[in-house]
Amino acid sequence: MLVSLRFTLFISLATIFSLATVFRTVYSFAATAIDILPPAGSGSFGSHIRTLPNGNFVVTDPTFDIQTPNFVADAGAVYVFTRNGELISRITGKCQNDNLGSNGITVLHSGNFTINSPNVDLPVPESQNQNICIGGLTYVVPNVGTVTLGLGATGIEGVASVSNSFIGDHVNDRVGDSVALPNGDYAAVAIFWNGGRGAVSKRSGTVVGGEFVTDSNSVVGVSTVDFVGKVTVLPNGNYVVSTNRLANGQPASRLCILSEPCVGPMSDVNSLIGSPGVGVDFDGIYPLADGNYVLVNRGWNGERGAVTWVNGTTGLTGQVSSDNSLVGGTVRDFVGSRGVKALTNGGYVVLSEIWQDATATRRGAATFGPPGGISGVVSSVNSLIGAGTGSFSQSTIVPLTNGNYVVSLPNAILPGTGFLGAAIWGSGVTGISGPISISNSLYRGANIVVPLSNGNYVVASTSGFGAITWGNGQTGITGEISSANSMVGTDIDDRLGFGGVTPLANGNYVVSSPYWDNNGIQNAGAVTLCNGSAPVLGTVTTSNSIVGTKAMDQVGWGGAVALPNGNYVVRSDLWDNGTTANAGAVTFGNGATGVTGAVSELNSLVGSNIEDRIGNSGIKVLLNGNYVVTSISWQNKGAVTFGNGITGTSGAVSAANSIVGSTNDDRVGTYGNNNSTRVFADNTYAFHSANWDNGGIVDAGAVTLGKGNRQVNGTISSENSVRGTFTGQGTSLVFDYSTTAKYMVVGRGAAVSIFKYEQTAAPFDFDGDGKTDVGIFRPGPAEWWYRRSSDGQVPALQFGTSTDAIAPVDYTGDGKSDVAFFRPTTGEWFILRSEDGSFYSFPFGGAGDTPVPADYDGDGKGDVAVFRSTNNTWYIQRSSDLGVSIITFGASGDLPVTADYDGDGKSDIGIFRPGPGEWWYLRSSDGGNRAFQFGTSTDRTVVGDYTGDGKADAAFFRPTTGEWFILRSEDGSFYSFPFGGAGDTPVPGDYDGDGKTDAAVFRPSSATWFMLGSTSGTQIIPFGAATDRPIPNAFVR
Repeated sequence: MLVSLRFTLFISLATIFSLATVFRTVYSFAATAIDILPPAGSGSFGSHIRTLPNGNFVVTDPTFDIQTPNFVADAGAVYVFTRNGELISRITGKCQNDNLGSNGITVLHSGNFTINSPNVDLPVPESQNQNICIGGLTYVVPNVGTVTLGLGATGIEGVASVSNSFIGDHVNDRVGDSVALPNGDYAAVAIFWNGGRGAVSKRSGTVVGGEFVTDSNSVVGVSTVDFVGKVTVLPNGNYVVSTNRLANGQPASRLCILSEPCVGPMSDVNSLIGSPGVGVDFDGIYPLADGNYVLVNRGWNGERGAVTWVNGTTGLTGQVSSDNSLVGGTVRDFVGSRGVKALTNGGYVVLSEIWQDATATRRGAATFGPPGGISGVVSSVNSLIGAGTGSFSQSTIVPLTNGNYVVSLPNAILPGTGFLGAAIWGSGVTGISGPISISNSLYRGANIVVPLSNGNYVVASTSGFGAITWGNGQTGITGEISSANSMVGTDIDDRLGFGGVTPLANGNYVVSSPYWDNNGIQNAGAVTLCNGSAPVLGTVTTSNSIVGTKAMDQVGWGGAVALPNGNYVVRSDLWDNGTTANAGAVTFGNGATGVTGAVSELNSLVGSNIEDRIGNSGIKVLLNGNYVVTSISWQNKGAVTFGNGITGTSGAVSAANSIVGSTNDDRVGTYGNNNSTRVFADNTYAFHSANWDNGGIVDAGAVTLGKGNRQVNGTISSENSVRGTFTGQGTSLVFDYSTTAKYMVVGRGAAVSIFKYEQTAAPFDFDGDGKTDVGIFRPGPAEWWYRRSSDGQVPALQFGTSTDAIAPVDYTGDGKSDVAFFRPTTGEWFILRSEDGSFYSFPFGGAGDTPVPADYDGDGKGDVAVFRSTNNTWYIQRSSDLGVSIITFGASGDLPVTADYDGDGKSDIGIFRPGPGEWWYLRSSDGGNRAFQFGTSTDRTVVGDYTGDGKADAAFFRPTTGEWFILRSEDGSFYSFPFGGAGDTPVPGDYDGDGKTDAAVFRPSSATWFMLGSTSGTQIIPFGAATDRPIPNAFVR
């Protein structure tokens, strides 16, 4: 009963930070920022920052000075904080210059982390060295180093020592690196241990403990300067420990099984040992798709070279030989000199650029290794070999997605032709052997091979006219390149494909030809979409390509960038916008239909100033198919622009559609000359502008947080960025982002700042992916069915009765809607927690009340609330403090229409008065109210943020005609459109996750959903039955 609750009248007048209502995601980009000031003694607070899977984060301070009981300079400290900036733990070094955490943090798959500290000293009773440590002057072994495990939930406290760390015990052991292993454990690496012998130890990723490095807990070297310490993790979870100089120059590798101890000195009893020489290549261990691996020892046996297949479960021990390896037969064959390429079926191809035989030096060879490996001497029997000296110069192996491969030989001269350049298809089952020839080659200029996602491939011949040739991935293509089998240029210097060939996710591909001449206009450039399933013949024209119209437009100079959804974008930073030279353009293309005609402001994102060179700093792609364009030269200030991956983004770059600099040489979006954008797994992105000026503070720098479903725009400010505060700080800013807790954390020397946009889940978003889920409540059995937009799965559950009023919002604040209902007969609420599936219930309200849950207090959680029509009173139980607000607002017959009309992050109480079609709402921001007429008595209210400005728009659906009417919150104007028909049920929601409410209807006659996505376009999904109640209709009045 309500009378049993504590009553307080509560009407909010203001809010500190703008939060979203639980009915939608607000993209007004109101932001919160929390600054964590460094503690006393800090010297480099925030040198390294890493977020953890549970939402906490780790901060290093390697030059932290201990103040008491005595002063210890640069001992270092590492802190763990909650997502809200509350300190969980702190661990420090013990001695001067320990610099705890100086080599950073490694996040483990267990959710825990390691602290890497190679400078830590070991206090001992006797030593030749002394240092200032906690407690005063102390004998120490200097620079033994530590790797310390910290727990993601509780961190680690105290002082780094042998009691809690893996630690060396010799001078300059410099233990202090770690590699995360797939099972949550880690490999601690000490390459300089014990005079340079080196050591690698598998350590628990869940249990904090310490001990000294020894040969009983580590794989170790046998002599000084062995430098054991390279770790390669295999696809099956096991790992390989290697060195290229065991026992004075012998390459050695040892397989370690993830579930078993791996300790002791490396030898031919437990390791594979090569022979002295050039040694293992820098990247000499090649994991294969099936969990096995291949080792390259190109200096083996007089530099003949050897490549060895090793079982990734049982390993291989002993000496490398022709019995267990593919080897060269002649001194300086250097087998494997150009590496190994893994195929998708577990096979591989070895490339030996200067292999030779009796007839020619530096002939070269490509040798196929099947799953299980190949051994013996390289020859024409088991390998594709060159036709003469230099045939394999700059050669590459191109694996195809179907397991086959292509050998690209841009400098091979085909016997009997004099033509340079060949591409030769090889079977991923049997390989290809024998000399290169016109019978096994596609030849004459072939210099680039690109694999397509459907298993086929494309060969580009980019000199002269240029040609693009399609190859069947199952059979290959041979013969001379010509107009009979290729798309070709029309002018001598068209050089088709010079800007690259870009494979698309749908199997098609894009050819960039910046030197193509447009009917005499030199180097106008063209980019052409091609079918990836069949040969493409003919020439490049304005009817099949996007093209430049001025000399030196060089459309496609920066190539094309593939999007995950099959579409693409083209970079043309030298394109002229009319008389504006080098304005630059980025053009969106549909991956199925392409884009044709002239580049313009209508189809491209363009510059409007000389040398804007839009896109010249690159394009980063988000996992959802959207993209981010960085233009360092825009107005000499820089700009970063969000692009829509479904429809593209066009028009001139400006502060209205981009984050832009304010001062010359701000170079927004770059660090040095490099694109600084980082993309995260939840489609958020962030970029570092090292040279941005904060007013008069030169090069203060800033880190800006973007959103993956719509633009962030304007100048860099506190509303979108963490900014530096002193001259030259920009280059020292470091940052990370938590996909769990949706915040960015930035280390900026004087403080560590937590920054996040305040927003909650989309309405009726049960899987937390930011999109409304199609779902129904089936009254008969009281079943809930919904289709997760994230993966298409359809959970179903029974919860409630046929007469209950469904009321799903995010009551627990985890970003997911909770299945919930209000029982009108008793005034009880029942809520099923999305976190763990448990439920709770409680009374709030009475018989006949209307449930109106929403986030009235702005804490990111739905508040239970009812509207009592008998006395026109609202009863709201605030989740923030469990107090109750009682507000009289409305009149008999009014319908409640709760929403955040003023954009302050709190839901406003409101009513629709059917008789005169009037709307009334009470602003939470200032207590004022607004009233206006919009609609008729028979219209259905469908309130939402249709324009994406962070404020709810009054809106209604007219059932008799299937029309939608939206009153813009920005300016009070309205627009209308037809979507649906008579008898349809309106189900508004954000179905495409772009922060805007989408018009949608459920058609009971066919149990079909029709959604008009503001970004994605129309979707049609059959789901439910005629008598079901669609869940997104829950609050439509």
